[in-house]
Amino acid sequence: MGQPDIHVWQHAWRYDQVVVTLNMGDFLNLARNIELHPGVIALREAGLSREDQWQRLCQALEWADDRCGGDLVNKVLEVCGDGDLEIHDVP
Repeated sequence: MGQPDIHVWQHAWRYDQVVVTLNMGDFLNLARNIELHPGVIALREAGLSREDQWQRLCQALEWADDRCGGDLVNKVLEVCGDGDLEIHDVP
């Protein structure tokens, strides 16, 4: 928190970690400029409390595990609302 997006992205890439963000646009631009990345989970709702963010993240992780074995390589998983999730490839 509080670090520039590029530093967060580089850390996640180096340690093979999915980025979880409220700021999808910047991370999508970073993802598009690299051939292989561990994935992005984007919480798309504004004004969520930390508890609500955690709940959405848990939902996203469970959904990803069920739908793609937890593999989000080169994908973005958008959490648009409670139970409203979409996954996209990021070329």
